[in-house]
Order: sequence, then structure tokens, then C-alpha cells
Amino acid sequence: MRGDVYIDGIDIFSAYGANITDGLDSLFTFPAIKEPESNDWPEEDGLEVDLETIHLLATEVSLTFFADNPDDLIVKISEPGYHTISVTKFEREWSFRFSSQTSNKTIKYAGAFGLKFVIDDPVRPILPDSYTPNTWVKDTGYYLDDINFKSFGVEVYEGMDEIKKSPVVKQNLIRNDISIIDGQIYDTETLVFSGKDVSIKCLFVASDMTNFWSCYNAFFAKLIEPGERWLTVDSTSLTYPVYYKKSGSFKIRSSKNKVMIEFSLTLGFTSFRIEGKEYILAAEDGQYFVTEDGLNYIDMNVYGRE
Repeated sequence: MRGDVYIDGIDIFSAYGANITDGLDSLFTFPAIKEPESNDWPEEDGLEVDLETIHLLATEVSLTFFADNPDDLIVKISEPGYHTISVTKFEREWSFRFSSQTSNKTIKYAGAFGLKFVIDDPVRPILPDSYTPNTWVKDTGYYLDDINFKSFGVEVYEGMDEIKKSPVVKQNLIRNDISIIDGQIYDTETLVFSGKDVSIKCLFVASDMTNFWSCYNAFFAKLIEPGERWLTVDSTSLTYPVYYKKSGSFKIRSSKNKVMIEFSLTLGFTSFRIEGKEYILAAEDGQYFVTEDGLNYIDMNVYGRE
């Protein structure tokens, strides 16, 4: 409708008789990170990942349009350089370049078509001084560096099965080239697990768009801080070393009165062992000691070893 979406400051409904019929949800996607360097030591659980600096990937966004004057709109978007898209109800603007037309269907004098855009320079969020969803958020028992997810307006409603699922076992020394025996010879002296990726399904909840964006920025800014993050899950009574990998599958449940937006969050678990224990140095009052840079807890044991 009129005033809903602007491209380069032009109301696309007034100028081209156009509406975006699908894909707006994908504008909320926070970029994936560029794969960090890592060492996969064969004798140790998990991965040693270099998370000193985390860099974001470019993001692709696909939108579906319906327009009375499709050719004029495509000509506008095809102009060289970067363009901006502003969605009034989202209270935000994105910068993109046109990549390709993914579909086209002529309907009398109008047209339905899909366009793909690329956000080359993703905005890196800054952790706000304060943030609040300003509405009730269910406590689902997940913590990010001791901060309850609900403080970010985030509920987790699926993912426990994947968190508790055992990772793949790293392969030990194996001999299968001996022609005079059946089968093979495998070194069973040690058993260690690989790292693994886990996707959890979440829900952002906030009283309005202003508070949503504040919580959104705080959540993802915290996730991409240098170093490993600590994910604590009440239902397992364990804390896992993790790092952010990507988000996706954003779907708007509501954007009026209360904002509710589903999304998936993929975390890399750098060390994991079923029924294992971790030992973190703490004071008598239960507060964890951290290193001088304030980024890491002091691990008193190899993960999963007693």
C-alpha cells in the first residue's frame, strides 16, 4: 500500500503501483560469519577455533513484487550503484545492489516478479548501553554469558534434541590395507568427539519496533564479540563453549502492538561430551574468575574428563 515501502526515497506503490508480496521477513536476517581458522587436534575433543576477530559475510535477499508498471521499477533498480530500501513498519533502511531477476510472470498489463539483492556491507551492531523488550518474555532457561535470553527478548522453543545429541567421533588410526585378515585394525585406546553445529529455533518478542531493534542489536552484538561465548542450558545443567555461525528462517508473527519474529540460530559447539563435566575456577560466592582481558573463564579441566 501507499507509504509502505520506499526504494531510493520513492514510494513504490505511488510511483509504480507496486507492492512486495513475499520476502520482507528475510531483511531481518543477521549475516553469517566468515569461517574462522581452526585446528582439529586428533587427540582432543572439539575444535580450537580462532575467534579473536569475527568477520561477517555479505547477505542475499530475495523479494517478490507485484507491480502495475514492472518495467519502470526494474529499470530503476537496475541503475548502477547501491540503492536503499526502507520499510515503514520496520523502521529501518537497508543498502543493497541488484543481483538478478529470479522470476517473471505477466498478468495482463501488470507483472509478478522476483528480484535478488545483495547487501555487500552489513551493518555491525554495537551493544547498546541499555536494552529491554519492554514486555513479558517467557524464560526458557537459556543463558548467553550468564545473561538470560529473555533479557534480549528471546525465547527458545526448539533445539534441545540437537544440543543433547552426541557429536561425531573423530577417527583414530586405522589399518584397512592388510590383505591377509578380515576387516581392519582400529586404535580404540582413545575416543574423542568432533565439534558440531546446532540450530535452535527462537522467537524475538518486544513491545514495539524500537525495543525490538535495541534487543536485536544487543543479542547479535554479544554473539559476535571476540572469543568463545558460553551457552548455559538449565535443562541440562551444563554450560557449553560456542560461537555464532549464522541466523535464518525469519518469519514475522506480529509487527503491531507486540512484535513477535521467529528465527533460527546456528551455533558452533567447540567442545562437547555427553555426561561430561566441566570445571571452571570460581570464588566461594559462586562468581567465576575470568582472565585479565575479561573474555574467558579459567578452565580447570579438559572437557568431559573426570
